[in-house]
Amino acid sequence: MRVMTDERRADIIRLTALLFEQIGYEAASMSEISRRLGGSKSTLYRYFPTKDDLVVAVVRTFVTAHMADAIAELESSIDSGRPLKDALLRFGVLALKVVANDSRARSLHRVIVAAAGQSNVGELFFAAGPAQMFSLLAQLITLSVQRGEIRAVNPEIASQQFTALLNAQVSGRIYQQAPQALKAAQLRPMVIVAVDFFLSALAVMPEGKAQG
Repeated sequence: MRVMTDERRADIIRLTALLFEQIGYEAASMSEISRRLGGSKSTLYRYFPTKDDLVVAVVRTFVTAHMADAIAELESSIDSGRPLKDALLRFGVLALKVVANDSRARSLHRVIVAAAGQSNVGELFFAAGPAQMFSLLAQLITLSVQRGEIRAVNPEIASQQFTALLNAQVSGRIYQQAPQALKAAQLRPMVIVAVDFFLSALAVMPEGKAQG
């Protein structure tokens, strides 16, 4: 019985993600979702008491889950004390792979951005996905400051600046209907550019030059 329940929950999440892509966030109401499922609305609400709960499940299934490897890499770098440059390179390749090549995540991101001005879906997306990544990046940067690898900086702002540099080279793909997948050999040079630019901006200045 539990297996069937889990399967039903997964079916609901998959259908909702598809409806978000096909008809948009607002049009994909709980009534419409239950109609497409062929069941009663009360059944849907047993799995997901609110549409917010369903949105979070969709994000965690199709967006956050694909970032799991990149997030795990950040956690590993923090635990092992890995040098910042190496840590950012490792994380960057995994993160950019998702941003550049995951068509479902890219499609849902379009839907979320389009609906963010009329609902709280953008806030739900951030809390269920990017928030953890930014928090871990901030921890990594804080440790690097303490080790003297980079100059003192606001870690929250710096984490956003790094991801902006990382995404800048593939951001145009969100406007393309079906962009061609990028191979790891193409992604790594992009990550190196972002990491080098980021670290050059935060380099520790020689004491004499800083005073001058």
